[in-house]
Amino acid sequence: MESVKRIPYGIADYRRMREDGMYYVDKTAFIPLVEAAPYYLFLIRPRRFGKTLWLSVLEHYYDINRAEEFAALFGDTYIGQHPTPERNSYLVLRFDFSQVNPDVRFVQESFEGYGHDVISDFLDRYGRFFDAEERANVLALPTVARKLRTVLTYARRHGLKTYLLIDEYDHFANIILSTVGQEAYHDLTHGAGFFRFFFNVLKGATGTGGLARMFITGVSPVTMDDVISGFNIGTNVSLDARFNGLFGFSEREVMALLSYYRDAGLLSLDVDYCLDTMRAWYDGYRFSGRADERVFNPDMVFYFLLNAQGHDSLPARLIDDNIRIDYGKLRHLMLVGRQLNGNFSLLQRIVEDGEVSGHVVSAFPLERLLDRENFISLL
Repeated sequence: MESVKRIPYGIADYRRMREDGMYYVDKTAFIPLVEAAPYYLFLIRPRRFGKTLWLSVLEHYYDINRAEEFAALFGDTYIGQHPTPERNSYLVLRFDFSQVNPDVRFVQESFEGYGHDVISDFLDRYGRFFDAEERANVLALPTVARKLRTVLTYARRHGLKTYLLIDEYDHFANIILSTVGQEAYHDLTHGAGFFRFFFNVLKGATGTGGLARMFITGVSPVTMDDVISGFNIGTNVSLDARFNGLFGFSEREVMALLSYYRDAGLLSLDVDYCLDTMRAWYDGYRFSGRADERVFNPDMVFYFLLNAQGHDSLPARLIDDNIRIDYGKLRHLMLVGRQLNGNFSLLQRIVEDGEVSGHVVSAFPLERLLDRENFISLL
């Protein structure tokens, strides 16, 4: 039993998965595809779809400090056997905006404090490239935007390549929108809002060459349109068929998972029976009309395996509570000025009829949220 790979439910740290012997569904074949795409990418997916893990994979693959660990971390993966020339050649700067306090009273203070810690850690990790005086000068600057701009300018002048990763880019903005309202959200994402200015700095860094590559993930297209509409050098690949399977598991990958744990003795149920059930409950995500196959939500797949092992019946609950919608956010989408809007009748129709059809929209501003197609897409 000690040799059986652990089920990585809730784990998004690539190094930990490999070192602790967890089951990893290899997505590294997408790395060459990412490299062939434009340099600055955005990819939007629903919650618990593997976005954070993917950024961890990129971080470990490109980090110049982890070159000696490459064989141990990637040796048995696709990219380990087909490495690209850009492997372990970047200074990697990674933000996770779910770490920012979304309370509108403290959000800017929290953003600045978190950003300071990230940049301080970055300067420590790459201390051999930044002398002590330069590090002190950067950290003494008053805002994250100025710190970031100075770091990226220094990198450009010294021929250093920086890869920026941002996870949950829209996290605190979405919470402010759903809990406080449109005015506070607008102050954050428009005009002189500090969050808007942060992305303006990134745009400037791409123009000067200080920022070599970027990959940003989130769950909502609303903030993308409002915050980074001026960031016109980024490419949104959310609906690109080539990236449809980057996040999520194909049916072939789910079958391999079920067969592995069945052969290991942890799953007593018939594999085909499990797959039929999971296909009915979890399959159905196709983020591009041109994509050939649908994908399963990874969280639900691992949840199923955890709750099915050791039993001769299906899990009593087939939906993980951790992935259910935040009903506070849904309630906000139903109300404008405390009055029900047209979205309520649309949601009522979905509940009664069981389905609704619409197009997935790549991005739209908050002011267009009430549009039928936008609301369906957001759901």
